[in-house]
Amino acid sequence: MAYMIKQLPDEAVRAYFSHHATNDNDDEIDLYELWLTIAANKLTILVIAFLSVAIGGSYAYLTTPTYEIIARYTPPSQADVMVLDVINRRFPEVNKEGKRQAVDTRENAYHLFKQTLYSNKIRKRVFRPYLKDKIGLSGMQLEEFIDDFIKTNISISEPKIKKGMTSIEAINIKLTLQDKAEGVSLLVEMLSQVNKLTEQQLLTNLDSTIKNKITEREHRVSIALKSEKERREAEILRLSEASELAHALKMEDSLDVNSGFGVNEEYRRGYRVLDEQIARLKSRKDDAPFISELIKIRGEIDLLRQPIDTSSLVVSRVDEAPQEPLHPIKPKKQMILVISLFFGLVLGIGFVFFRKFFIEAKARHATMP
Repeated sequence: MAYMIKQLPDEAVRAYFSHHATNDNDDEIDLYELWLTIAANKLTILVIAFLSVAIGGSYAYLTTPTYEIIARYTPPSQADVMVLDVINRRFPEVNKEGKRQAVDTRENAYHLFKQTLYSNKIRKRVFRPYLKDKIGLSGMQLEEFIDDFIKTNISISEPKIKKGMTSIEAINIKLTLQDKAEGVSLLVEMLSQVNKLTEQQLLTNLDSTIKNKITEREHRVSIALKSEKERREAEILRLSEASELAHALKMEDSLDVNSGFGVNEEYRRGYRVLDEQIARLKSRKDDAPFISELIKIRGEIDLLRQPIDTSSLVVSRVDEAPQEPLHPIKPKKQMILVISLFFGLVLGIGFVFFRKFFIEAKARHATMP
């Protein structure tokens, strides 16, 4: 537009601007006069714009940059948590209907991993020494500062599932810090602690499950042994009564060894056989060999007590490991410079018109009678 204006006669330029002038409250504003004012004070406007850019640039380039370190984790595979399912596959839990209860160990492991990740306990454990050295606080002031730091600088998010999409189980962890190398180190340490604590909890749960199953089977063994002992004692009592009757009748041997005797006819076997049988029952030291189900139960107990190799346990998969970012997230230098330039031009033009208005008002006041 400036080029076109220079090519036209002054009267034509004035007519052009007068034709396109705006009218507010019937006060005509001469755009040509506005343009002349801006052109006449362009140096002032440029100086103010330059100062604005200089201030913005100083902030953008002198402010310590802040970096965002990102990590992304996904659920473990079924093979990663297979060790947790060993006991359930060997000794499956059944419901009241006698049907096997399905247990998703993969989902359980990842759920516990996320629970541990959202807990502030590990975050404080990792960041407390770092912040204590940086700020020199202690006691409640340090704890409050740590809480604020965690809320401000650590964020955990899961992708939102839109309608019609399948489940996305990834989880993103972000840490903002001015020292990107320390940020990577701290985030790696925090995630390492989360994995370690999750694995410990899962193995503790597994150990508890094994102990409960062993206790339940030992209880069954105890009940079976007690029942067999009571049965043996009852048998001894029954045979003793028959022996006493055989002694009273002086019946040493059975009258007919080939005939069968009823429960109430045991005395007819003769007290010599009865006393021998009673003596054997009383001398028995272990009833276990006479309980058929004990072999299976004790075999299960021995199997439960066998050590389990847990070295293959993995509770989460690293989809994106923490790395030093190439660019800071703030300050955004280019955006700051553009905004500073725009603000400087607006401020410069506003200053020029305000000064012009002030000078004209002062001149009108001076010419008034």
